[in-house]
Amino acid sequence: MSATRKAVLEISCPHIDPDAVLDILLSKQALFVPSRVQARQGRGFLKKLDHSYRNSLSYNPDKELLPYCEVLKDTVIARLDNLMQQLQLPRFRPGQHEVSCVAFGDGAFFRKHRDTFHRYTGDRAISWVYYVCHKPRLFSGGDLVFFDGEREIDRVAPESGKLVINPARVIFEKNHSQ
Repeated sequence: MSATRKAVLEISCPHIDPDAVLDILLSKQALFVPSRVQARQGRGFLKKLDHSYRNSLSYNPDKELLPYCEVLKDTVIARLDNLMQQLQLPRFRPGQHEVSCVAFGDGAFFRKHRDTFHRYTGDRAISWVYYVCHKPRLFSGGDLVFFDGEREIDRVAPESGKLVINPARVIFEKNHSQ
């Protein structure tokens, strides 16, 4: 990635109330499970637990959350031409998408990785994170940190209601929450 390429865009999503989403997610805490990582194994992929690489909890959205997920997807698609230009991405046609809810509690993290491939949706062009958290924040850390090799090129602090979009090929991590 060149030094002039923008790694991440931060936009608002005014059609979603992040507090309403947070309330729904908090009501479903018991349904979250330890997050897995996807690793290549031969010609395929294996999803496995690896708490030294990723320490978080995940939940696949249900019918109560799907309308919010659709608004996020529609927001990204409506801005797609502009996003591709700003992020210096080659033009692509949106296809399948994947949504999951991930909770990062005390000490949680996700080490450096790319979001480039998923066994069901195929190659990814973009990845996004929509933050929901208490206001004011009740934690420190939890930034998304973006890299070009070992060099940090961007950093985004969690802020409820913020939608962060990045090219899927960019290496990033979610640093420790406290």
